[in-house]
Amino acid sequence: MLVDMLDVDMMDVDMMDVDMMDVDMLDVDMMDVDMMDVDMLDVDMMDVDMLDVDMMDVDMMDVDMMDVDMMDVDMMDVDMMAVDMMDVDMMDVDMMDVDMMDVDMLDVDMIDVDMMDVNMLLGVLMVYLVM
Repeated sequence: MLVDMLDVDMMDVDMMDVDMMDVDMLDVDMMDVDMMDVDMLDVDMMDVDMLDVDMMDVDMMDVDMMDVDMMDVDMMDVDMMAVDMMDVDMMDVDMMDVDMMDVDMLDVDMIDVDMMDVNMLLGVLMVYLVM
């Protein structure tokens, strides 16, 4: 990604604390097009722990940040939601100033079902039903 395309000042600070986006999180210093490839930006680099659940509600993905109807949790499987489906128009500009970032740079591999821990949620539901 070219530096001009990912201007830190243009990213919503409330969303991802851009000032704190160091090399461990997104390799900002090395963020050119070749480095920002899907293989290098895996789920481990952008885990729920790094995004903070308060910023991105895992249960709903926060309707204001990402319309749940367009990106339902059940549909958030990487295989079902290819890059072509993640159109910039579908993503709220308030979330990450999507107009600045190309869809190829924001690949679905960054938002995987593993972050939601569906099995844990199902386990809690089963315990609740048993009680």
